[in-house]
Amino acid sequence: MTGAPTDELFQAEKAFFGKAIVESGGEPHPDSQYGFIMASPGFPADPQEIRAKLIGDDPLSSKDILDGVKRMGALVFKTFEGGLAVGRVRTRAEAGEGLESRHFEIGQYLFLPGVTTWSEMPVGFFRWCWTHLTVEPPIYTATLKETGFQIATSADDLNYSKEGAALVGVPQARLVKFYAAIEEAVTSTQGGAHRIPFSVQPTVRSGYSENEMIWALDVAILVARELAYAPIASAPVDVTIGLAPKRVSSGVLATDGVSLDEVEDTVSDERQLRLRRLQRQEPKPEPKRDTTWPKDPHGRDLGIAPIVLDLD
Repeated sequence: MTGAPTDELFQAEKAFFGKAIVESGGEPHPDSQYGFIMASPGFPADPQEIRAKLIGDDPLSSKDILDGVKRMGALVFKTFEGGLAVGRVRTRAEAGEGLESRHFEIGQYLFLPGVTTWSEMPVGFFRWCWTHLTVEPPIYTATLKETGFQIATSADDLNYSKEGAALVGVPQARLVKFYAAIEEAVTSTQGGAHRIPFSVQPTVRSGYSENEMIWALDVAILVARELAYAPIASAPVDVTIGLAPKRVSSGVLATDGVSLDEVEDTVSDERQLRLRRLQRQEPKPEPKRDTTWPKDPHGRDLGIAPIVLDLD
């Protein structure tokens, strides 16, 4: 990386969609409303519009969430005129967490004012959301309140090396394919969602992390921030992770059932170059100065002593 910030603070507004519960893991409280029951003062005035833009108007069902993220929830990121909206959404059993009964939709939503393109995204934000943004219903009180908060993100885990392995444990060739798929989806003029492979299991197999797609998304942020000429830099953000394809009509869709080998990379050299320009490089040695004195056509040093002209 060349000059990317190591850590940043971003203001985030927060809202919760669903029902409040009687106790942790328990049933919904009989007095709880259903919908957006909490929102911080700075969250957009119409949170239902934000929800509709992220996941559509229809209620979520358990079939709308991929099996691997049914408990943790799918993630959706979209920028609008005023900022970046994020939703972590899933369904929950009314009888209690993990029990067999009718499900209802719950969602934790964030809004980052002023973030409207990839180049304005917090560095490391996808991994932060994947790890730290959870969706759990609140315990009912007569006055439920939500407050905004600050998000601290960091690029320190994105360890580039001059040898060419762009991420620790993620082979460069695979990272290029992932980045190529992301950039193609972000900049494509064709309609519809562009599917890229995703596996939720955080295990290591064949020398790379199964969550490398999350890492590749954060690398795309670095490309957008560090290389202003990159096609992705000024593009709006539209990324969905873990929702069923039928719920997604645009942008990057990270889903199962897609092989990385199916991702066509028609300009891999250009994308490889963009990633290499982010890698840490050893400082170049200062060029050696030529300290020899210049000489005239007759082999005599110039600037040392008066030159005697031979007029004979």
